[in-house]
Amino acid sequence: MRIIGEKKKRQVSLTASGAIGQGHAVYVNSDGTVSSVNNKAITGHFAMSTDHSNCYNIGNDTNILNVSNNPFTKSYGSSVYDSTNKKIVIAYGDNSNSSYGTAVVATVSGTTISYGTPVVYNSGDSTVMPDGAVYDSNSNRIVITYANTTPANVMYVVGQVNGTSISFGTADSINSGSDAASSFNPKLNKVVTCFRDGNSHIKGSVLTVDPSDNSITVGAIQTVYGNTAAQLSHCYNSQDDRHVLVWRNTAASNVGTSFSFNLEAAVPTSFSNTSSYLNFEAGASGGFRLTYDEANNRIVVVYYDAGNSDYLTATAGRIQNGSIIWTEDGGNVVVYSGVSESIATAYDPQAKAIIIAYRDGGDSNRGKIAFAHKDFASQNFAYDYLGTVKYNNGSVSYNHMAFDKDQGTAVLTYTAPTTSYATSVCFQLDSTPLTKENFIGFATSSVSNGDTVVIDTRGGVSDVHSDLAVGQRHYVQRSGTISIDATTYDSISHADHIDPIEAGMSITTTSLIVKG
Repeated sequence: MRIIGEKKKRQVSLTASGAIGQGHAVYVNSDGTVSSVNNKAITGHFAMSTDHSNCYNIGNDTNILNVSNNPFTKSYGSSVYDSTNKKIVIAYGDNSNSSYGTAVVATVSGTTISYGTPVVYNSGDSTVMPDGAVYDSNSNRIVITYANTTPANVMYVVGQVNGTSISFGTADSINSGSDAASSFNPKLNKVVTCFRDGNSHIKGSVLTVDPSDNSITVGAIQTVYGNTAAQLSHCYNSQDDRHVLVWRNTAASNVGTSFSFNLEAAVPTSFSNTSSYLNFEAGASGGFRLTYDEANNRIVVVYYDAGNSDYLTATAGRIQNGSIIWTEDGGNVVVYSGVSESIATAYDPQAKAIIIAYRDGGDSNRGKIAFAHKDFASQNFAYDYLGTVKYNNGSVSYNHMAFDKDQGTAVLTYTAPTTSYATSVCFQLDSTPLTKENFIGFATSSVSNGDTVVIDTRGGVSDVHSDLAVGQRHYVQRSGTISIDATTYDSISHADHIDPIEAGMSITTTSLIVKG
């Protein structure tokens, strides 16, 4: 075989982000640096062992110091990521201190977590639901919406992170009620909260943060649903600029019901362009956790299906002309065929996947993880739901989760009845952003983070390999090396719902023409 042109003319020199091994497959990052696969799976396509355990890097359980959260007397909490200060804030009712509303700042490094000193924001019995805490990126403040027992009001408080601590403004009332679920609207810089009033009807309000004194202006109270409801979950769809709310419709046999709306600049404190009420689950259901998949512009709700033995179930929807279309994308899919409770979800933007944590009632209430990503084998849009992996061998309750985008780490907080302590565990989906589009070639030598790496690119010859089968197509492997095998779980293969990423054609036992 004759190669026309000098090999070196098919090379580029770029800056390495992370260590890169000689002969490893390299991809281009959004900032122009390059990285290696380095034993990770491909974006959205998870090459995995039978028990899926190689999909996750799981850290050790870490108790929140001085926090005794007895799950039988105080439920839930809420976690949120502060992207400015790069911290996770966890809000909860501290049963070791009369269930006072309390928050703690957590620092994440890989799959390790450490905590600052817990700070009380409400000296009274406080309940924070999983969607209760949000980050306002405009004011760089944490807003916690929660229920106060006496009087029975939905409250707010604004927090400011400083290092490993957090300080708060004065807590105040929004309205009588409970079960607040909130989200942040970055287009108009508003916090939108929905809650149940004293009649268990759904009401809502738009909150405007004043960072000068950590106060809030509460907008008019609006009726979202004038009948009884429970178990609210709330998210914001940024591409369609819509808020989406789901709930257990206790006025209609506990079916899963949804509603959407937006805010307009002309009337930023009013819910505008409201949709009709749409059921996404025709039978009794609950435990809803709603997540926005920004890569695929889908809203995904995960829940237990009471009409199907409380199986863990999910459905995806998209916004069309202000309404939610739930009937596409595979419909209602059983994620796990077992009794499931205490569901938590978070979105991993690097893996383009939704992480699902739950309590497995069929396995001694152990804590487990699954995940959802786009099914690339389907001609129509659909999700694959994959898992499961245990994150705790004991009984768990009251999961809630946040995702640290800078560390690429999910932080799951829960209570373990054997210790009655609030506990967090960090884990990472084993993925990197290598795709057919950003695969650039192979490193000519090993380099460290920040070094310049020379890469043999498309049409060039990479001659730093070994034991290649001559005259064979080779494919990228999880290790970053190459092989003729495109079918095992160690390759990026059809088993992962995508055509293999071809590395090139070997011309000697040590070299191949780079495909790219």
